[in-house]
Amino acid sequence: MIESIESIKYAIGFSVLKRKYLKTIAGDGVVCVDGFENIPAGSIVYVWGSRCYDYNHSFKVIRVEDGFIRSIGLGAEYSKPISWIVDDLSIYYDASKPSLLENILQNFLFDQNILSRSETLRKFILDSRLTKYNLEFSTKIVINTNARIHLVVGQVESDSSIKYGSPLVKTNYELVKRVRDKYPDEYIIYKPHPDVISGLRPQGANEQNIKYICDKISSKSSENTLQLTSSTLSLGSKFISTVDTCSGCL
Repeated sequence: MIESIESIKYAIGFSVLKRKYLKTIAGDGVVCVDGFENIPAGSIVYVWGSRCYDYNHSFKVIRVEDGFIRSIGLGAEYSKPISWIVDDLSIYYDASKPSLLENILQNFLFDQNILSRSETLRKFILDSRLTKYNLEFSTKIVINTNARIHLVVGQVESDSSIKYGSPLVKTNYELVKRVRDKYPDEYIIYKPHPDVISGLRPQGANEQNIKYICDKISSKSSENTLQLTSSTLSLGSKFISTVDTCSGCL
């Protein structure tokens, strides 16, 4: 018996290791292919990250990416994923178009039950000191300064979030430089991506010179706890509002 188009699901960009987890969200019988060519129109296609992102297609594309609590260990070391993000609109790091996550946050009416559950989950994550990679060691940083503190979180520069996240800032050095130019007299901490610290991914362009424009480089790949006074967090290309204290997870 020939299966109908609707019953056949395809997948693009999933490594051999990822494929065994794909059935958790897609079920059995997923056909892994190299690209959209020869896929029947109207098919459901699961695509990893930004693969074939600008391809003009006629399929129902569902994009899959690592979740915000990713694993115990680095993804570059092939650690088993704890969570994946599944999005049938776009992908959360693309600033040029809305994603399902963005639509939910902007338009969904959260009732009190969901808000209470969210607050309980948030407290659990903070109290348990869960992080994206949950690496083994942690180091507490205590900065003694009266200046406002800015934490700049680095990214692997080949990551799709750099390509699609900002039309202007494309390197870690440029991000730190912009923070320094905007806040010349304030305290800047730069935290490289754990994959870069561990040597699994290369440094970005001119990243070795960031030490000359920041006050401290957080070189431990698993620094989970920060104790800062009067701090501002700089994430990606956005500035997050100043808060009085910051004691959270990276």
